[in-house]
Amino acid sequence: MQVCFFKAHSEDYQTRTELHGYGARFIPVLDQTYTSEPLTRLLAQGPATISGIIITSQRSVTTLAQSCQLLDSQQCQAWQGIPLYIVGETTTKKLQSTLDQRLFFLPNQPPPVIVTTDHASALADQLLQQQQKQHLLFLAGDKRRDDLPNRLCKGGYKLTEIQTYETCRHPDLPRLLQDHAPQQQDWSVFFSPSGVDYFLSLRPDPSTKIAAIGNTTASHLQKLGYKVHAVARKPDAPHLLESMIEYDQNSIVD
Repeated sequence: MQVCFFKAHSEDYQTRTELHGYGARFIPVLDQTYTSEPLTRLLAQGPATISGIIITSQRSVTTLAQSCQLLDSQQCQAWQGIPLYIVGETTTKKLQSTLDQRLFFLPNQPPPVIVTTDHASALADQLLQQQQKQHLLFLAGDKRRDDLPNRLCKGGYKLTEIQTYETCRHPDLPRLLQDHAPQQQDWSVFFSPSGVDYFLSLRPDPSTKIAAIGNTTASHLQKLGYKVHAVARKPDAPHLLESMIEYDQNSIVD
């Protein structure tokens, strides 16, 4: 079985895929442009009434680290105790790695409180259960979904949203797809609606089984008329591969 992950190479994904006897290929579909200036300006002003920061992607962690490197110690100190609300274990791992490297906030200080949920709707559920509705800083990309901010605002939260990156098509995608065309492939794995759109604009028929990292990406594929054979129960490598293997095993039984 050959699996093509439409994302940048990941050692974790490759190792886990090969452990199950599958071959792994990687084609990066997306590229990002980081925009740290607006966030740097806000951080330099201090939190004022902001009492938490929502981070939904690893790319926002990168931008946060870039911005904090431009702050002086007094400006960093003002944000030291602000809780961080994170969507996804991979984002949390990126954040913890960045904290370990002392790329933002201050060394020799207690780490911030980190609250992690598997997906945005779970974070909304958790925040809406709190008695006191707060003012939160929401770090997001240009293609973020409306569900989380809409639910929080309707539930009484005040959000200040800062765009931290912009997503675009990877400049090498046409060439990479052309180079990959002759190779046999059993699974195509997608990680975002925008990645799906960029791929399908160049190759409208995957001609393989299709897997998605989560329900948002799966729903987008289905709306476009594609059958999704496997969806990760959690947005990480173990659960994604588990769903694909389960589908393959059930297909053999059938």
